[in-house]
Amino acid sequence: MTDLEPKHTKKLEFNLLFGLVILFFLCAAALLGLIWTPYDPKFQNFAVQLQGPSWAHWLGTDNLGRDTLSRLLLGSSTSVLVGVISVGIGSSLGLLLGLISGWLGGIIDDIVMRILDALSAFPTILLALLIAVVLRPNIWSAMLAVGISSIPTFARLTRAGVIATKNLDFIDSARALGARDARLVFRHVLPNIASALIVQATFAFSVAILAEAALSYLGLGIQPPAPSWGVMLRDAQTFIYQSSWATIFPGLTIAITVLGLNLLGDGLRDRLDPKN
Repeated sequence: MTDLEPKHTKKLEFNLLFGLVILFFLCAAALLGLIWTPYDPKFQNFAVQLQGPSWAHWLGTDNLGRDTLSRLLLGSSTSVLVGVISVGIGSSLGLLLGLISGWLGGIIDDIVMRILDALSAFPTILLALLIAVVLRPNIWSAMLAVGISSIPTFARLTRAGVIATKNLDFIDSARALGARDARLVFRHVLPNIASALIVQATFAFSVAILAEAALSYLGLGIQPPAPSWGVMLRDAQTFIYQSSWATIFPGLTIAITVLGLNLLGDGLRDRLDPKN
């Protein structure tokens, strides 16, 4: 048993470290993309269409001669914005519904859970289609669709934590000392389930980035000429045989980012687990 523990610990440390490095580079790229890019991400130079990596364009150019690195940098800002806003929507509303459902129980719990079941029946893509009909396809409808689709996960996780915690001895002791429900929930219950919510937010962040790329690829998210990783893949797919670089770099960026955030979630989950 003792021989396996160091290997397990090293795996946890690698996951956490790798995830933190990816998160750092993602945030750094997003910040850099807002203040500086090698070229104007929207500038079209037809003289350098579909070029591979070079000293002038480190990651090559797309079918309209736009610099791929510049568009990836600005696209990372979009991905971080979508991730933060959508996770904020999903976690805040899910937390509220989970607290109400788990703490009050009874018929309130049944009503909230049926609403969540109905919401879970709508896939993110279908939900985005419905929202796009009302708001038209743009970054805000994409964030709203991704955020709403993540509400049931946060709500169920919060509800399970509240139910597991609200009948423990220290809650009964605090109630006997005169603590009201609001104090019990926010002072005693929430701190005990915060670690699980933090881990879920990390996973939801990676899902949001992937969902935004998928929605933009389908034309339901970021609209051209604004750069987005999904838009870059969609624009490059027609010219994949002329120049594969235009698809390789956005695809790798999405894959590495999602992998890193998932490993970060794994590392945080194991690090915050009191059993470890």
